[in-house]
Amino acid sequence: MNIKNWQKRVNLAGNVSVNKGINSNVDVVFAEDAGALLKKGEGQNLNQSIELEESITAPVSEGQKLGKAIYSNNEESISVDLIAKNSVDSLGFFNVAKMVYGKWFTLFREGK
Repeated sequence: MNIKNWQKRVNLAGNVSVNKGINSNVDVVFAEDAGALLKKGEGQNLNQSIELEESITAPVSEGQKLGKAIYSNNEESISVDLIAKNSVDSLGFFNVAKMVYGKWFTLFREGK
């Protein structure tokens, strides 16, 4: 028997498109370490599939579940939740004004 670790909690699993958010996408990470105790030779028949939301509407909370990773061999399977790495606020009036204001000052700085 040996311990097989597939993914660490901090590993990036992908990203999901965010509609009506201040960012256009959010990174997705594993909610916990993924691994199991396996008999020798069983790790070669392991299949991994990742199921993620295609897109989500803002706001997105840090730690919000956005999908799952499934690890399976011929006999059993385990799943690990995939969560948002950071939060994404909605694109409201205040956030749009803040972005325009910031870009306006950046434009003048580049001109000097």
